[in-house]
Amino acid sequence: MKVKLSKNQLEGFHILLNVALKMNEPYDMPSKLLFEIVDGINDKLAKKLKKLAYGTEGGFALSLTSIESKALYCWLSHIDESGELTETYQYESIVAREVVAQIDQVYA
Repeated sequence: MKVKLSKNQLEGFHILLNVALKMNEPYDMPSKLLFEIVDGINDKLAKKLKKLAYGTEGGFALSLTSIESKALYCWLSHIDESGELTETYQYESIVAREVVAQIDQVYA
């Protein structure tokens, strides 16, 4: 699936994932699996933003496999429920909710 975002949204989403990954260390095997998948998505975002900075890639959509999409959905839903980041990272949290909504439309 392709998650459609603007350049600012991509940057905001990358910031949120960086902070959330640092704040939510996995504590059991299922959490570790989700953490690894989301960390891989974050690496994809970093590469995409780097390409955009050098003008070598024109699109802003983020391509995700079905496993990545579902893992990101679960992980972001859990992060959003905890409310840890929504106050400090308001814009980024809004972008994360938009990503969750796009994934929900495809896999609902």
